[in-house]
Formats: sequence, C-alpha cells, structure tokens
Amino acid sequence: MSDLHKMAAQSLGRALTLGDEVAWATFTVTVYRVLDDRERAAMALACLKSLPLEFAEIVYQGAVEPDADLLSTEAMRTAAAEYRATRDRRDA
Repeated sequence: MSDLHKMAAQSLGRALTLGDEVAWATFTVTVYRVLDDRERAAMALACLKSLPLEFAEIVYQGAVEPDADLLSTEAMRTAAAEYRATRDRRDA
C-alpha cells in the first residue's frame, strides 16, 4: 500500500472513530490532497451504492450543495436512525 493511501486510510479511521464534523472535514481535505479524481470517485460510488436510495439521495444533496451541513441536519439524523434500525432488523 502506498504512503498516500495509508494517509487516506488513517484519516478515514480517525473520522470514523471521532465521528465529528472536524474529523470528517479533515478527511475530506486529506483525500482531496492524496487521492486522484478516479480514486475519490470510486470511493464515493462504493459508499453511495452501499446505502438505501433515500439515504444516498440525502448524501448526494449534501455533496452538491456547498452550504449543506450534512452531519448536523435533522434529515441526516433521521435517515441514519432509520437506516440503522433497518440494518439491525436485517442482521437480527
């Protein structure tokens, strides 16, 4: 694994562990700096494909609206709660 890919992976790990807006913003800057467009697009596509359509649409809107505060919006919290509940029922 390249050093740049290790940096991206470590930044993702921090964002997942901390889960706050600063950690996710740092991850965004890190992947912008160390991954090329194809790598970032592949990562985004893989993540979006793993989500239910309604949740993916909310995430997409957060990406295309520059002022969207996705991590703190009520819609995202509601969608995330619904997604977790569906996943938990599925995995039970």
